[in-house]
Amino acid sequence: MESGYLKNLEISRVIIINPSSQGGHTGKNQDLLYDSLTESIKNSKIIFTKKPGDGKSLARQYLKKGYKEILAVGGDGTINEVGNGFFEAIKSDKPDQIKNINPKAIFSILPSGTRNVFANSLGLPQQFEECVNSLDKLKPKKIDVIAAIVTNPVSKKPTKPRICFNAVEIGAAAEIIQRSKKIRSKINSRLISTITGIIATVPTYTSNMFEITIDDKITINQNVTICIIANGKYLGGQFKVAPQSGISDGYLDVILLKDSGSLMMLDGLIRMKSGNYFEKDNILYFKAKKIHIKSKEKSVTTSVDGEPIGVLPATFQILHKKLFMRF
Repeated sequence: MESGYLKNLEISRVIIINPSSQGGHTGKNQDLLYDSLTESIKNSKIIFTKKPGDGKSLARQYLKKGYKEILAVGGDGTINEVGNGFFEAIKSDKPDQIKNINPKAIFSILPSGTRNVFANSLGLPQQFEECVNSLDKLKPKKIDVIAAIVTNPVSKKPTKPRICFNAVEIGAAAEIIQRSKKIRSKINSRLISTITGIIATVPTYTSNMFEITIDDKITINQNVTICIIANGKYLGGQFKVAPQSGISDGYLDVILLKDSGSLMMLDGLIRMKSGNYFEKDNILYFKAKKIHIKSKEKSVTTSVDGEPIGVLPATFQILHKKLFMRF
């Protein structure tokens, strides 16, 4: 039944659940969650991941078998992992050569993480039950995704392309995320981990000189403390960092917090939270289809959808209306 491409598929949906999401809370209610989803979402096959990477490989496996919709249950990391299963790279050094395995397949998310940032950017309800109940009322729409190629900090070679759905974080923003995640592994509090990550990063972080090439045409050199490359409007902690972003507008939204000491960085973070910073000279906001960034000084951490994946140099390119999603 499940070998080859399924033409007349009675079970058309696969629900991939990360039981470790939300600090393991999702897995603690595994049986209740299974019964609830079986009752609420008809014609579905439910699978629980067992280890990192399962979400991507399972999504790819079932798409190739002909399943029409993949649902991810978990936080932003799970959503990114499962969503990457929709794509295959034809040439690893060219982000625009990423292939959608089934361009007609639908990716849906049921947020069950500690932050659920991408769900917020999509305007989905923050409550899991409300998302489940509204799922079939949401019509699939095509969204943009970001193709990212970063550098492996050990081998110093470019990584394979990684799809980003919400935002790329570079510099101090990526360091804050990395430190917050370490703290949250010990203290399951989003607020405490975020504040501690900021306190641990801001006083000592120094800007770096970036060489930034925009759309293969314009190159600028700029001291940068934080760089955000956004597809969605929000970052963690309800930071409305890219208020002009459109999830299907065909552009990356690039936000640069220029050379900033600790006090200016805090001011920048406060303004980024509200999205009210266009009059500030130390924050630069522009749109592009492709951007290449190289650090001229020290190694700079890069995160994708809240997960550190490498360092600069890196290339990011928008893939316009590359995926169907319900929102």
